[in-house]
Amino acid sequence: MRIVQIPLISAALALAACAASSTQQLPISGQYGTVAYSGTVVREETPDTYVFIVRDLKLTFSPNAGINSVEAITNPTLRLETMYLAPSATQGVPTSEESTTLHLTLDADHPVAHVRDLRFVMNKTKVTASTSTHLDLTDGHTLWPFVSQLKP
Repeated sequence: MRIVQIPLISAALALAACAASSTQQLPISGQYGTVAYSGTVVREETPDTYVFIVRDLKLTFSPNAGINSVEAITNPTLRLETMYLAPSATQGVPTSEESTTLHLTLDADHPVAHVRDLRFVMNKTKVTASTSTHLDLTDGHTLWPFVSQLKP
């Protein structure tokens, strides 16, 4: 009599993968110059990656800001970036980046935009080795960093 145990092994591997993953909801909010942001990012851990899902992100344009002041932000790029800052360094070094272009305009006539269900996948080793994992917004000339830390 021959017993085949492959389905049991597959089921055990699937259960182990589920047990190894975890999900956290991370509220983010802040302001830098002309851009204020608030929302939720979901961080899912898998054996090899972290998946960051921007569930709902509200971007608000403030035309009278004194820092990074622009008249409009058109089709900006939302980036998820990992950085490493050495103990003696004054500026971090980017170690990885995922990005997507947002097809929107923020200006005095369109001061609010919502971004929903964007997915970024990062190598787990790079996120773990970084000193910072965060989002930022750029139009290619100006950078609006989001100070909310997404690193576990």
